Amino acid sequence: MSESAATFASSPPVQVYEPNLMHRLVLVRILLRCGVQVQVVEKPEERWQAAAVPGRVAFIDCDKTQPSGYEIAAEIKRLRSPQEAGILLALTSRVTQADRKARKRAGFDNYLEKPLRLQKMQALLARHAPHLIKEEVAPRSIASVDIRALRELWSLVNGQQSLVQEIIHAFVAEAPALIQQMRQAEEDGDGAAVAEAAGILKGLSGTVGATRMEELCGIIRALASAEALVSVGAMLGELSMAFEQTGCDLRSAEITLLAGEESDAAAPRRQLKGNPTVLLAEQDTLLARFLSTNLRAAGMTVEVVEDGPAALAHLASQTVDCLVADAGLPGLDGYHVLTETRLHPKRQHLPVLIISARQHEQEALRAFELGADDFVAQPLSPLEVVARVRSLLRRS
Repeated sequence: MSESAATFASSPPVQVYEPNLMHRLVLVRILLRCGVQVQVVEKPEERWQAAAVPGRVAFIDCDKTQPSGYEIAAEIKRLRSPQEAGILLALTSRVTQADRKARKRAGFDNYLEKPLRLQKMQALLARHAPHLIKEEVAPRSIASVDIRALRELWSLVNGQQSLVQEIIHAFVAEAPALIQQMRQAEEDGDGAAVAEAAGILKGLSGTVGATRMEELCGIIRALASAEALVSVGAMLGELSMAFEQTGCDLRSAEITLLAGEESDAAAPRRQLKGNPTVLLAEQDTLLARFLSTNLRAAGMTVEVVEDGPAALAHLASQTVDCLVADAGLPGLDGYHVLTETRLHPKRQHLPVLIISARQHEQEALRAFELGADDFVAQPLSPLEVVARVRSLLRRS
């Protein structure tokens, strides 16, 4: 066995260079949640050689200038063959066209945008390092696909299994090319080409019931048509990750469909089994009304409180399946409520979604570090909150 192979076999498959303490703590926690062993690299100039072996995944910060993540990646690519260099993934809060081109020139395979999220990490690993993902942490629910659209296809082709499979496989084959077309057109500043490809993929996504992709393509098409390409870049990253999830969900939906079964987990738009109870801690009366109305329409029982002490009192006296808390609650803020929830033995695994009126990434980092399962900043869509709560309930 070669020295590099021996190093790889005896050390964690994922290395992290992230000088910011908060980002590093959150990143390591997310990776551990994914079932991945992690090694933190503090001096990349001394330790990074261990990353340059086949199969290795290296997360490298690109926001700090000394040492530059671009220089680290370029040096690894210069010294090693593509097979030996491993998979290089950038950690960054910068997603402009110029930044993406710079990362590509340096040799990065992809990037993870800050603030860091568990679902984004799972999608990124599923795409670039599926060998690292343990089976039990792979997506289990069919959250991104409306199986009713597939059942409609089944009806249109008179139950011909091969045709349904052919349509699904054609979508899975064509979607990446269209996403790449959009990305290239966005880099070239061609809004019309982005809008055209987004429109095509939107139609294809709707046909197979890929609801999240259909929604994202609609937004991208609108932005591109308005020549707002600065906002398109981040949306394309989200679209790529949505496609990774959709691919898994379509395979699960295909099995469900062909088996003639329709479980509760396989029908995201049906009411959730057992009417799970959600505690909504929100001081804004209008927002609380909108959110509670949408959550109830999705088949959930919703209890609303207006401040932190009331939220803790409710949790102490009632059983709930999920907590949605505003970070800015009066009395005790949402972070305090989250901390108290995680310290209680019976509620330490309760799914918690934090809502914040501030979009600063430090808000999200603080939420995840304190143990939140998800985070969303305002302005928000009530339907997005419903989707996130559904996802949390299915994982719990």
